[in-house]
Amino acid sequence: MGHCLDKEAKPQSCTRRKYLQEVHLAIQSRDVLGKVTAVEQVMVSLPRPVQVSAAREVRLDRLVLDVTTCVLPGFDPRGQVAKPCQDGLFWAVEKETLLVCLFDGHGDNGAAVTDFCQSFVKAYFTDNQRTFQVSFTLGRRGNVPQADDGTVRC
Repeated sequence: MGHCLDKEAKPQSCTRRKYLQEVHLAIQSRDVLGKVTAVEQVMVSLPRPVQVSAAREVRLDRLVLDVTTCVLPGFDPRGQVAKPCQDGLFWAVEKETLLVCLFDGHGDNGAAVTDFCQSFVKAYFTDNQRTFQVSFTLGRRGNVPQADDGTVRC
């Protein structure tokens, strides 16, 4: 999750962002045809973000980014099933290339698979960095959609 702002945009400071912990959810039950048969209103206490990193300035060509990361753990809104967080994320910078990875761990070995994938991708990126280099201007123009408010969604 995240977004990048053009130089001309006026972003809020990352320290002023709020993470709501109490939210209302409407949980729908559906029949086999997909018709809503019941709606249950549930007040939910969301888990705190984990693997939080402090902001760090990253310079890519003429682009300056403040990078922060966190994982929002999954949860059962009814509180009936324990869901340990098996997700992982990392980001790395080599020369003019920023790589951001989020791994969504599932199952009995989800955490181990996530750990392995993070280690493998980090090492592969570092060892093969030249293959990842792309002109930011070319990549942005061709691959990243621009929103109406001037932000570039990543």
